[in-house]
Amino acid sequence: MKLSTLLAPLWFVLFVVVFNFSAYSQCTECTPDTNCGGAVNLPAVCPEQAADATAGEYYEQVLTFYIPNSVTDPTSGLEATIISVTITSVSGLPFGLTYSLNDEDGVYHPSQGQNYGCATLCGTPLLPGTYSVQIAVSALVTAFGFELTQNETFPTAITVVPGESSAGSFSYDQPAGCGSIEVNFEASITAPAPAITTYNWDFGNGQTSTLPNPATIIYDTEGDYTTTLTTTVSEYKLQAVNLQNVTSSGWMTDEDIIDQSPDPYFILYNSTGAAVYTSSSASNTSSNVWSGLNLSLENPPYTIQFFDEDPVSADDNLGTADVTISAGAVNFNAGNGTLGVLTIALDTTTQITDEVTIVVFPFPDADFTVNGDVLTCNDPNLFSYIWYRNGMMIANANAPTYTMTQGGQYYCEVQNEFGCIASSSSYLHCPPVNISYDAAAMELEVPNIYSSYQWYFNGLPMPGATTYFVFAEEGGNYAVQVTTSYGCNTTSQVYTVVVGVNELSLSSFNIYPNPAEDELFIQTDATLETRVIKIMDVSGKVILEKKLVTNSDMQRVDISLLPSGIYVLQFGNAHTRFVKK
Repeated sequence: MKLSTLLAPLWFVLFVVVFNFSAYSQCTECTPDTNCGGAVNLPAVCPEQAADATAGEYYEQVLTFYIPNSVTDPTSGLEATIISVTITSVSGLPFGLTYSLNDEDGVYHPSQGQNYGCATLCGTPLLPGTYSVQIAVSALVTAFGFELTQNETFPTAITVVPGESSAGSFSYDQPAGCGSIEVNFEASITAPAPAITTYNWDFGNGQTSTLPNPATIIYDTEGDYTTTLTTTVSEYKLQAVNLQNVTSSGWMTDEDIIDQSPDPYFILYNSTGAAVYTSSSASNTSSNVWSGLNLSLENPPYTIQFFDEDPVSADDNLGTADVTISAGAVNFNAGNGTLGVLTIALDTTTQITDEVTIVVFPFPDADFTVNGDVLTCNDPNLFSYIWYRNGMMIANANAPTYTMTQGGQYYCEVQNEFGCIASSSSYLHCPPVNISYDAAAMELEVPNIYSSYQWYFNGLPMPGATTYFVFAEEGGNYAVQVTTSYGCNTTSQVYTVVVGVNELSLSSFNIYPNPAEDELFIQTDATLETRVIKIMDVSGKVILEKKLVTNSDMQRVDISLLPSGIYVLQFGNAHTRFVKK
């Protein structure tokens, strides 16, 4: 068993716990939980999985890990004693997050009683997404009676979910992105009616809006953008009442006969019928202006009622009018000839301005060049590189260059220092197809690794020659065209077969069809003295031996009982292969 397999639980623990031992931040110092693991002789982490982080929100979590003195593979029973474990490098941590370890050098010695450690993950991640984190560890162990150093690089992932940020008077769903970002903003202040709330957005990219929930704003160029919202709350206020006329029908009483003029005043009522303001009375006049009132109309609907003040008897009712709330001059008619104009203003009572910075980080350049079998990324100074073949991550392929050893669709996923991830376009690598020749069997073949095969003889397709080998019973030019599941369609170089002396013995007989189903026909020279054939499997074991009919150039052999497979037919000193379907 490989040492890496034996220590797999240990690698898992270190993956979950340690993302960055070198970038120390102001994380809270942690204390290991000695109840973690311990009861079993296997590494453990508590809790087993850290919670997801949220973009734009501060995050902190303490994780405890347990490293036993030794680990035992439960299947094989093999045991390795752990002397020390060192975290050697880390890449791919989400931008904005760091770890602090309780042991700053990142080296743990369980053999010296250092079985527990802990780490605090903290910071404010900016970019939502799932991040591929690469961690390299080195373990010094004793196994199989030897002291060994095991170096391994493993991938894992950490998820940052989208969050909602706030700037006081508005919220937004993400503060940063890579290459291009779509941000949704929402104002959070709305005064109740009849107050008026207005919004003035400036998104820093040339776009503005006056809506509380503007359409999605797209920032498609890298840079810092200052988004500002000015929220203005305005209230309707009654500034002046201009009574233009009253009639005598409502106020002419005994005490008014002498001066022949009313003494008007008004009362303003809100929606509950409560009197919110009573004006002063004017003397001996049928018209008057009350100004400088500045009365807030915050609880509509309102009514205004006019009276004639009488010092002896009850005041006379001059009429009541509904107040229409609208900025400017508003006419009213209280009936009985009592009419006039209200002056209502929309005054600013509150104005709040908040701003945030939206950041668009640059995407890394993920493109690469191809030189023979070597792929080289254009930017050799990125934070991390992960190479893929046919959609699968290639183990330990984390350098800016990669040498292809087999065909496939290749691409690279890279990450820059801001945590932005980009993938290159795919490159299809189709290695040359090499034909090998078995002269004794008169057989041409290629590796049995392709999806389909078609053989050609002297430039023409050979009927039925669609397996990885073909019998070259004639001298001439052979080639094969193969396809792969990942998109290659490759034709080999021409292979020229020259029939030699040993191969001429095959001219004395011929078999068909090949591949065959239930019967095989053998065409021979009727004058030949050798009349015995042998059919053997690929291991050389004789499956069938048959004496042919003399003085006949056409022989039939029943092979219906043979299992499907490849067989060798021997006739005298010559032999050839055939396929049983």
